This record gives sequence, structure tokens and C-alpha cells, in this order.
Amino acid sequence: MSRSEFDPWMVSTPFVMEEQGIWRMWYLSGFKWDEEGPTSYYHIKYAESADGIFWKREGVTCIELRESETNIASPTVLKENGIYKMWYSYVAAGRGYRIGYAESLDGYVWTRRDGEAEIDVSLGGWDSQALSYPLSFPTKV
Repeated sequence: MSRSEFDPWMVSTPFVMEEQGIWRMWYLSGFKWDEEGPTSYYHIKYAESADGIFWKREGVTCIELRESETNIASPTVLKENGIYKMWYSYVAAGRGYRIGYAESLDGYVWTRRDGEAEIDVSLGGWDSQALSYPLSFPTKV
């Protein structure tokens, strides 16, 4: 996918899942760039496709920025027991990336539960300043 009226600056880091003949995608949508700083702003949006090639976008934002946040990226989604679970990276002012978590019953409307991501930076060492780009796998096959 490329930029569009719904994604004016950038699209990246897609996660795609096929469900009952519909391809579902959650992806980073860049919507603003502040040259003073410089600072980028992006959040997670949703698209669908019948064939995995041509994507229908309607501007559905799944994970919106909170005040003081600038970036939300790299979603990974699992569906377990009828609940969609998403892990992603986010940046709050003055901090590096952290791992966030959200749940949804339909894959469109999400409730952020970042405290339930169950992973955070260490007190010291290579991972003490930031964690990013999560990837989750089902526990049962």
C-alpha cells in the first residue's frame, strides 16, 4: 500500500491475518511530521482485502495516540477464544519505545491495556532504555 487520503505521510509495519476469506491488515499510518524537533506522528489503522493485493481503507484508527505520545507502530495480532489481542510499540514523551497491548472483540475497536503487555525495560543493560517491534505467536497450534 502507498500513501492515501487516510494515510497522508507514510504506511509501514503491516500485520496481515486471513479470516474466513477476508484479508485483514493492521498497519502504521503516518499522519503528521513536525520539522521542529524533528518529530513524526503515527498510529495503527485497519484495512481489508478480498485478495490480499487490493486493500480497502476507510480511515479506521484502531490504536490512537494518547496525549504526550508520538508514535505507535509494529502491530502483531492474535485471536484467542474470540478475542483479538494486539502487541505494538509506542513512544511517550521523554522515553524510548515501550511494548503496548490492546484487546478487541471485532478487530476494529480496541481497548488499550498497556500495563498487561507483561514486558518492560530493565533497570540496566542493553534493554534499559527502550523495547520495540514485538512479535507474538499462538501458544497452541
